[in-house]
Amino acid sequence: MMQCEKCGQEIRGRPNFCPSCGTSITFSRAGSEDPLIGRLIDGTYEVESLVGEGAMGRVYRARNIQLRKQVALKILRSTLVNDQTVVKRFEREAQAA
Repeated sequence: MMQCEKCGQEIRGRPNFCPSCGTSITFSRAGSEDPLIGRLIDGTYEVESLVGEGAMGRVYRARNIQLRKQVALKILRSTLVNDQTVVKRFEREAQAA
């Protein structure tokens, strides 16, 4: 169990947001650094921080260096890239955004 850094509410399980105040909660493996933070992806996106994590992948705050705009960058889990059903769903989600 953990506590929300903002309101101190005890949090059970792994929700994306504090059930009390709505603050975003990011879970990571203890003692591990995310290898994407600080990297340049595809020569366009500079990854700044991890925003959240779900079943399909992770969402990062990034900066499009060509447009000089902040963006959300969703990275599909490497274990799912060979599952065509998941890949098609991921693509549909991206097109809808």
